[in-house]
Amino acid sequence: MSRPLILIAWLVLAGSSLLGFAVVGTGALITGDAAAIRMGLLLWVTATTAAFVGMFFALRRASWVAVVCTLPAPFCVALLARYFVLGIRTW
Repeated sequence: MSRPLILIAWLVLAGSSLLGFAVVGTGALITGDAAAIRMGLLLWVTATTAAFVGMFFALRRASWVAVVCTLPAPFCVALLARYFVLGIRTW
């Protein structure tokens, strides 16, 4: 794999992680429930950590399918946390 493509993959994953944080953060501001906020942030941190570890192994094996499937993970988990944990059903 070429280095520019690897760098792009890491940057997209970081962007997905930041977008996921924004989703959980705005949901936390809307609800204001401390327990739900902690659970949403914990899920986001867990998903981000797992995605970065998964990306490391996917790049080592040069598996583009795994790389592409790993990219949206933090954002998708943040959306699920916003819907199920924080209880926000709208955008």
